Amino acid sequence: SFCTLLVGVSPTMSMTREQRARVVLRLTDAEREVFDLLLSALKVSEYTNEVDDLSMYRREEKMKRAMSEVFTTIIGLSHVADTLPKEVLKKLADNTYRMEDIEPTLASAFEIARRYKRIN
Repeated sequence: SFCTLLVGVSPTMSMTREQRARVVLRLTDAEREVFDLLLSALKVSEYTNEVDDLSMYRREEKMKRAMSEVFTTIIGLSHVADTLPKEVLKKLADNTYRMEDIEPTLASAFEIARRYKRIN
């Protein structure tokens, strides 16, 4: 499952909205590892320094370059942590990967971060 319940209570439809809101959810160990990788990548990223620059000159180009850098950092950290699928690792080693090969890893990392943000 995506999350484990710590309080031994499963949210049900018969619970009120307030009761469901009080059920504490946490990330699994594997999800926590991915979340920590994402946070590490964002900490070393200079995305906000580059993109939030007040000048509008080449803003879209800056955003694309900064996002690419963040994605590369996430993939690099995932590679070191050995959390990438073997097919992706092989393509990275051969330098034959495409963005489509990496998208599921990135989507998973950002989905975990979104859920963590939502539940905490």
